[in-house]
Amino acid sequence: MGLKYDHIIVILCLIGVLQACQVSHLPERIDTLTIRQDKSPPQVVRVDRKKPPLTCTIHKGTANFRNKWYDFKPVAIDIRPNENLEIPLERKWGQGEMSIYMRFEKTAQKLVICPIVDALSREKVLCASIYALEEDFKQGIRRTLDVSKAIRGGQLECQYQSPAELEQTYQRQLIEKQDNKG
Repeated sequence: MGLKYDHIIVILCLIGVLQACQVSHLPERIDTLTIRQDKSPPQVVRVDRKKPPLTCTIHKGTANFRNKWYDFKPVAIDIRPNENLEIPLERKWGQGEMSIYMRFEKTAQKLVICPIVDALSREKVLCASIYALEEDFKQGIRRTLDVSKAIRGGQLECQYQSPAELEQTYQRQLIEKQDNKG
């Protein structure tokens, strides 16, 4: 009975970690998502909504839709330090959707992007990390994005925007959503 209980706890921890994208102890370049060994509940994440978000776009490249690689539609994301997001990607042509996780570390100097995997899988989750200083994000960065088993040859662009630029971005996104519905 104890062995079954431990397995259930490990599975529940893994699900909680994946849902909250709790990434711990990440080495340079390639990161690994790890299960908390102490079986404690995930910590409450506080996001400062007063600070301006980092606006990122992911475009170009291909994404893994059910083990087949297809081009995906560009996506825009607003993320703040200490925030986790699940980002849906849609196929550019045809139907299909897949998601990735993005975390903007509390220090506001590292973005971590991970594939979403089956909670029962025992394989390591390889994540990509993007490192930049706040000044770099203010000026804007552009990086190639390769996330193991999720994105190949993608382009990630991120920049802090002024309030006026944010309003223009939101208006553009609203128009794009309306165009996609029609």
